[in-house]
Amino acid sequence: MSALSNAINEKYGENDEETSGPIIIRRPVRGPSLGSLRVIALNHRRMDSLGDLAWLQTSCPNVSELDLACNAFSDWKQVFDIFSTFPRLAFLNLTDNPLEKNLSEIGMPPNHSRLQVLILNKTNVSWNTLEALLSAFKDMNGYTEIELEGEFPQVKRLHMNENPLVDINNVGKNFPN
Repeated sequence: MSALSNAINEKYGENDEETSGPIIIRRPVRGPSLGSLRVIALNHRRMDSLGDLAWLQTSCPNVSELDLACNAFSDWKQVFDIFSTFPRLAFLNLTDNPLEKNLSEIGMPPNHSRLQVLILNKTNVSWNTLEALLSAFKDMNGYTEIELEGEFPQVKRLHMNENPLVDINNVGKNFPN
């Protein structure tokens, strides 16, 4: 497994020479400096941790979109650390990461007012976890009250994009069989 800080440095880093014994191979810099990156996409990298948080904060201060789909993040604390490490983060994709633990075992996520999109497809999050996340981020969605009662095991997808709902409880009662 690898860490996010290593993967970012590997993909977006500014190393312009590689030494192998007495031979030095020069190659062009890969693109914009890390400090100017706003979008980072690191899918299928087998990452399970953030790595060096101080390096991430100083090297990538302008990241607003982070796509970490199809990795191995399983610890909600790591996810919460993403919010404090990337304070400008508005979009986070965690599709196909094994985030199965209940948030009640970890504690509430920090309030992150800039977050606008959180994608949790194929993460196996429980309804309790979804409820805790919606409560923590309710300001971003305009919800004034969130109550999920009971479970809806037949529901395979729940999309709540750009809706004006104020009370999610009424929506929960109307899921199709």
